[in-house]
Amino acid sequence: MKEYNGWTNYATWNVNLWLTNDESSYNYWMERARDSEVNELAVALEDEHKEAMPELDSSTYSDLLQHVLGSVNWHDIAKSLIEGASA
Repeated sequence: MKEYNGWTNYATWNVNLWLTNDESSYNYWMERARDSEVNELAVALEDEHKEAMPELDSSTYSDLLQHVLGSVNWHDIAKSLIEGASA
């Protein structure tokens, strides 16, 4: 995958967009970012998104969803959130 709007790829850009455009999500993750290291926050972001993923029967759609979530650069999102929280 190639870069998209300055992010690693479209999936990373899209997750960040949803995180930062939803007020409650933004506030939650900014609070978490204030007290976290990049790697710790990246793991939390990935874990919470995987836990929230809808249960799908085995199918093309479930495979695609898992693939796309697997391509998200959680580290880049965490780094951006931490930089924003410390600004």
